[in-house]
Amino acid sequence: MRNLKKGSIRSHMIFYFSILFISAIGIISLSIYQYTSYSMTREILEYSTQIVDQKRRYIDSYFNRIENNLRIIGSNDTVITPMKDLREDNFADRLFYNREVSDFLVGIQKFNLEIKDYIILSNDGLVQYYTNASVRPDFRFLETEWFPHDLSRYTRVTFISSHPQGYYYDSGLNKGEVISAIIPVIDYMNTERTRLGMVLCNLKIQEIEAFNESVKLTGKTSLLVLDSNDRLIYSTIPAENNAILLENLLSHLKGRDKGHFMLNDGSRKMVAVFSSSEVTGWKIIALSPIEELLDYLENIRAFSIILIILCILLVYLTSVFISRRISEPIFRLMRKMEKVEKGDFDLKLYDPGYDEMEKLTGRIDLMVDRINKLNRDVYSRDLVNKDAKIKALQAQINPHFLFNTLQLIKSLAVCGKTAEMNHIVTLMGNMLRYATYDTEGTVPIKQEIEHVREYMQIQDYRYPGMVSLSLDCPENLASTMVPKFILQPIVENSIRHGFREESPGEVEIRITRKDEDIHIALIDNGTGMEKDNLEKIREHLNNENEMDTSSSIGLKNVHERLRLKYGSPYGLVCSSEPDKGCHVEITIPASWKRG
Repeated sequence: MRNLKKGSIRSHMIFYFSILFISAIGIISLSIYQYTSYSMTREILEYSTQIVDQKRRYIDSYFNRIENNLRIIGSNDTVITPMKDLREDNFADRLFYNREVSDFLVGIQKFNLEIKDYIILSNDGLVQYYTNASVRPDFRFLETEWFPHDLSRYTRVTFISSHPQGYYYDSGLNKGEVISAIIPVIDYMNTERTRLGMVLCNLKIQEIEAFNESVKLTGKTSLLVLDSNDRLIYSTIPAENNAILLENLLSHLKGRDKGHFMLNDGSRKMVAVFSSSEVTGWKIIALSPIEELLDYLENIRAFSIILIILCILLVYLTSVFISRRISEPIFRLMRKMEKVEKGDFDLKLYDPGYDEMEKLTGRIDLMVDRINKLNRDVYSRDLVNKDAKIKALQAQINPHFLFNTLQLIKSLAVCGKTAEMNHIVTLMGNMLRYATYDTEGTVPIKQEIEHVREYMQIQDYRYPGMVSLSLDCPENLASTMVPKFILQPIVENSIRHGFREESPGEVEIRITRKDEDIHIALIDNGTGMEKDNLEKIREHLNNENEMDTSSSIGLKNVHERLRLKYGSPYGLVCSSEPDKGCHVEITIPASWKRG
C-alpha cells in the first residue's frame, strides 16, 4: 500500500475500477428494486381488480335476476287485471284476485330465496297485495324519504339502497335495514301505457353480505360496497374507521366508473381499485395497504445494500491486486527516473517485465542519452550566444556616446578652447578605457558611479550649469558587482528628454539593499511624461522583438542586458508624472553566480 497515494496511477485505477463496478452493481440493484416494486404494485392491482370484478359480476348477476323477476311480475296479466278492473265495492272479486295474485307472487318468491317479500302498491302508495301477511295495509310508502317519486312510465327497475322498514306489524321484521327494488305496473294493452301501480321487492341484505364474506381476501385487503347515492352498504373495515375513509374515498370517486388511485386515511396508505355495477350503479372498492408492499421492498432494499457493500469490498480488493500488478513496473520506472532527474544520466532504465515496458524503457534510455547530449550542446551554445548578445548590446552604447563627445570636441576646437578640449579628451580617454576594461562586463558599483561622474563633467561642458548630480551610495554597497553601462545610459536619457534649457535640473542616484536584492533608483526633477507616453515606454521595454526608438534606446538596452544576465525577475521599472520628473529603478541580485 506504500504506492497508494492520491493522484497516483494506482489510486486512479482503484478509484475508476471501483466506480465502474459499483455503478454497475448500483444500477442493477436499482433496476431490480424498481422492477420488483413495479411487479408487486401490478400484482396488487391485478389481485384487487379480480376481487372487484368478481364482486361486480355477482352483483350484476344478482340484480339482473331480480330485475327480470320484477319485469315478469309488472307485465303479467295476473297482476295487471286486478289492478285495472277491481272495484272497491266488489268484495268477492277482491278476495279472488287477492288469492290469485298472492299465489302468483309466492310461486315466484319460492324460487328466489334472496327475496324477502313482494308488495304491490297503488299509484298513491297504498298496499294492494303482498306475500307477507305482516305487511301493514295502511302504510303510506310515498310519504317516506327513501321511496322514489320519479318512477318511469316504462318497465325500468329502480333499486333503492339500504333503508329502514317500519311497514310490518311484526316488530322483529322491522329490525335492521333492507335493500329494495321497484318497477311500475304498466297496462300495455292501453295505447297510453297507463301506470296502474307499482311492485316493490324487498331483498334480504344478509344474502349480499354472505356473498361478500365468501370472497376470499388475502393479507389486509378490505372490501367496500357503495350504492348509487354513495352510501356505504357493506364494509369489512371496522365501523369506527368508515366515516373518515368514506370521506376520502368520495373525493376520488366523483365522476369515475372504474379505475385505481392511492388513498391516505391518515394512518396508512392504500391502493384503491374500484368498478361500478352496470345494473345498479353501485361501486365495489378493494383497498390494499401499501405497508405490505413496503415491508417486502424493505427486505429487498436491505439485501441490496448488503450485496452492494460486499461487492464494494470485493471490487476494492480486486482493484488493489490488479492495479498493483499493472502499476509496479511503472513505479520501478519512476524510481529510476528520479535518479535520472538528479543527474544520473548513466543509469539504464531498461525493464524486460512486460512487452510494453520493455519497448518503453528501451526508448526512454535512447531519449535520455540524446537529451544528455543535447543539454551539453545547448548549454555551451547558450553561453556563447548570451555573451555575444551582452557584448553587442554593450557595444551599442559606445558609438552613440562617442559621436556626441566628438561633436563637443569639434565645437571646442572651433572656438579655440584648448584647455577645455584637453580636459574633455582626458575624460573621454578614461571612459573609453573603462569601456574596454573587464571583458566579463561586471564592475564594482563605485566604478560605475565614477564613470557617470566623468560623463556628467563632459555634459557640463555641453550644458553648463544645467544638470547637477546627487549620489547616495552606502560604503557597504560600493563594492557590489554590477554590469557596466547601466547608469550612464539612463542619466543620458534624463538629460536629453527630461530637462528644458531654461530651467536647471538635478539627477539623483540612490542605492539601497532590500533582502537579497540591490535597488538603484535614478530620479530626476524634469518635465516627466504623460500617461500614454509612459505606457508606450513600458510596453517597449517588455517587447523583445520591437525595434529600439531614439527616445528609449538607453532604457531598453539596459533592461535587456539585465534580463539576459539575471533573468526575468530583474531589470528596470519606469514611473513618471507630468511636471514631476521621472523615476527609474534598477533591481539586481545582491550576490549572483553564473549558472
